[in-house]
Amino acid sequence: MVNMLYQQFVQGVTQIEVPALYYLQHVKARERT
Repeated sequence: MVNMLYQQFVQGVTQIEVPALYYLQHVKARERT
């Protein structure tokens, strides 16, 4: 049961983090130019 909760947590974090990291990279790239 703990493993299932952990998997759901990891999935939720990756779904939030991937766009956030992409956005941060985009903003940093824009600041350089």
